[in-house]
Amino acid sequence: MKFTFLSLLLLGGLSSATPEISSIAWLGKTANIKLSEPAAQSGSNVSGFSIMDTRRGEAQPVTASIKGDHVIIKLQSHASLANIAQFAAISYSGNNLLAADTQEPFAPYQSRKSINKRAIPLGEFPVVGKYKIACIGDSITAGAGIANPKNRYPYLLGEKLGERFEVRNFGNSGRTAGDYPSQKARKRWWGAVPQYQAAIDFDADLYICNLGINDTGAWWDPKLFESGYSHIIEGMRSNRNANFLAWGKLGPDFRGPIGEKTYPGNISSKYTFNKKDNGSAKNRPAVEKIIKKLSRQQKFALIDAYTPVKNHVESYKKDGLHPTEEGCDQIADFSYDWVMKKYSKKKQ
Repeated sequence: MKFTFLSLLLLGGLSSATPEISSIAWLGKTANIKLSEPAAQSGSNVSGFSIMDTRRGEAQPVTASIKGDHVIIKLQSHASLANIAQFAAISYSGNNLLAADTQEPFAPYQSRKSINKRAIPLGEFPVVGKYKIACIGDSITAGAGIANPKNRYPYLLGEKLGERFEVRNFGNSGRTAGDYPSQKARKRWWGAVPQYQAAIDFDADLYICNLGINDTGAWWDPKLFESGYSHIIEGMRSNRNANFLAWGKLGPDFRGPIGEKTYPGNISSKYTFNKKDNGSAKNRPAVEKIIKKLSRQQKFALIDAYTPVKNHVESYKKDGLHPTEEGCDQIADFSYDWVMKKYSKKKQ
């Protein structure tokens, strides 16, 4: 969907034809409005624009100019758009062009539709089409033991992000990031399952990767893990250089001998989990170290999937590894926070 201005003439710059907005992006003190067609009189300054801080009902003074198919709106004050973007609405001559956290053109700020009242700042993501997110990974992503797909974390993440986003689940239970000879009969490498090619074909803007915990068993091999993980990253970026966000700190593992602290281990006074850890605690630091190394080499961000939920033992099943429906919602929560933190200010 494209958003049109009201039938307005922007003084000294835009033609009388009603132009269309194809995207809006924040960058520092600047809001960059991309039009569907080049504007007349490129280089001209225009008046009548303001950026409203809807928390206080205050209009921020701005300057505006036309450069080809863009209208560049810049704050005149010392404030940064980053501080008010979540609450901002761009207007022209007192008429809203697009309010914060809504796709509806000219809608007042009060018409917000955000999940849990979390605002999505204007222009954080493209307003034409949807911002596509592919969740790739093992049984935690797939939602093992969660009967209703709508209670699995990728679906819940999509609900929290709202209508501008399309989030799909490409999880496959029991999969590894490394391609280990001893596991080939079980087809455990995620790079060899149908979800691998399906995720590539989805052509996402962002891939969120949860792989590594199943690599920590007796078959662990750091070289095979690194090469297999690299292959997966390259595959996800084969269509274009998509954003990639990996679980750098893997989710909590409550398995292991009772009382032995690991990640965090079977240490709850209220719950008793599986007493075997299958080698996870021993090899987990090496897994996370390699993921961190790859993030530096291949330029992708890391998400901490451990700290936000390590104390929520009540949100994990008896096996000590897989989240309940409540746990899936918690994963969706911290995923939401990291998506917005890492990608909300990228150029369109």
